[in-house]
Formats: sequence, structure tokens, C-alpha cells
Amino acid sequence: EIRKLNEDLEKRVQERTAELQKLSEAVEQSPVTVVITDKNGNIEYVNPRFSESTGYNANEVIGQTPRILKSGEYSESFYKDLWDTILSGKTWRGEFLNRKKSGEEFWESTSISPIKNENGEIIHFVSVKENITDQKIIRETLRESEERFRAFMDNIPAVAYIKDESGKHVYGNQALFDNFEISSEKFIETTTK
Repeated sequence: EIRKLNEDLEKRVQERTAELQKLSEAVEQSPVTVVITDKNGNIEYVNPRFSESTGYNANEVIGQTPRILKSGEYSESFYKDLWDTILSGKTWRGEFLNRKKSGEEFWESTSISPIKNENGEIIHFVSVKENITDQKIIRETLRESEERFRAFMDNIPAVAYIKDESGKHVYGNQALFDNFEISSEKFIETTTK
């Protein structure tokens, strides 16, 4: 009977060890940054992606807080909202403009969640972050391009407009509104084929 209990216990330990190994490998090889802190925000773990993204190795940040990445871009109320959210047991989602060890700034989309023990008490926080710097640059480039397009179109004397594939007006220039004495809102509401 004791032998059977020991065999069952050993089998469960082996299964649990295999599960933990699989989870550990997944976090270590993840394409996103994973940071685990204690309940006070002191870093206890960072995956390799953290080092790739920030330039800091794990030994440099263990025991520090994520403030080492702080760009100075956000107000104290921003951080208060973040802490109020996670300390209430909820997940906080947002974006950060952070600073690498080199001083270079980069953008991250971040999700910070509390980790609770069996009594429901918060014991750690896990942050999962994705570098979105390239996406931000692309969006900003597109916004600037659209502004230039609109400025150009609004300053030509010829009437110009754009319709989508269904025939709905999506853009009209200032010459159109002036020549036909129509508001942009009224023009956008009209559809012609």
C-alpha cells in the first residue's frame, strides 16, 4: 500500500515537473516580453526577450523596479491609475513609451495582471509586453501622409472627391464645398453611383 502511494506520488511529481518545464520553455522562448514582480513591483524574473528589447540583462534588473525603463513621459496620475487597477485585482492594459539601457525610446503594448495565492491574496504581478515601435512609426507616417494629402486637395481650385467601392462619398475638397455650397457632413451623407 505504501509502495503504491509512493509510485502514485512519484508519477504526479513527474507529470507536474513536465508541465512546469513546458510552461518554463514557453515563457523563455516567447516572442513577447514577460516580467514577473513581487507585490511591491520589484522584478523577480524577466525572460530573454526583455533583454533583447531593453538592453538590460536579467542580473541588472532583478531586484529593481520597472521604473528603470521610465521615459518620463507620464504623470503620476497615470501610474496611480495603473497601480489602483492592479491592486484591485484587475488587469491593466495600455501603452508605454519606455527607454532602453542605451537611452533609445521604444513603445510597448502592455498587460499587467495580478497573480493571487490560494487565498485570493495578490502575491506577484506578471507583465506581458509587445514592442510596438514599428507599428507606431507606420501609423504616424500614415497620419502625416493623410494630412499632406488633405492639405494638397483642399488647396487646389478644382473640385475633387472620393467615393468608396459602394459609391458612398468619403472625401470632398474645399473647392467642392465652396462651389456647390454644401457642408462636408451633407456631402458625406449623399451617395451616388
